[in-house]
Amino acid sequence: CVPAASNGTWVTNNLFSLSYNHAYQDGSSKLIEGLEKFDANRGQICSSRYAPSASRYQNDVSAFGSFADSHNLTSDRMNLMKRCIDVDELDAAFRETCCDHEGYSSCSSGGGHERGTCPMNDLLQPPTPLMSPVEHFSNPSCNVNMMNESSWKIEDSIFHCE
Repeated sequence: CVPAASNGTWVTNNLFSLSYNHAYQDGSSKLIEGLEKFDANRGQICSSRYAPSASRYQNDVSAFGSFADSHNLTSDRMNLMKRCIDVDELDAAFRETCCDHEGYSSCSSGGGHERGTCPMNDLLQPPTPLMSPVEHFSNPSCNVNMMNESSWKIEDSIFHCE
């Protein structure tokens, strides 16, 4: 029975709420199911990328360490050469033997190469004259110690899913 002064029974008044609750429960279960699938996929992707990135990172750290050691050894040797060699005399010999070659001035009076033959870099084609020692000694990169500077450290580059 529906009383005359009312707008329906208790069931019809609350039917929307019952329908909404039923649909919400179905939607919530689908949402949780979707989140579980997402987390499973995310876990698979993360683990598939973690190992290669960790291996690549270790290789990079090792290679960079080797390069830094080589640079520092070369820098130390350059500093030793600066102290042990008369750089001005050696530079004059380079200028005299390499005159008229690319990167050097033209020869003065007669162009004789009394001191010898210009040292050439045969790895380049065509071969080009080597830079004079003064150019190498004055290069500021020779004064950088790559092991003592934090800006030369390789930061963690391993793939993390967090």
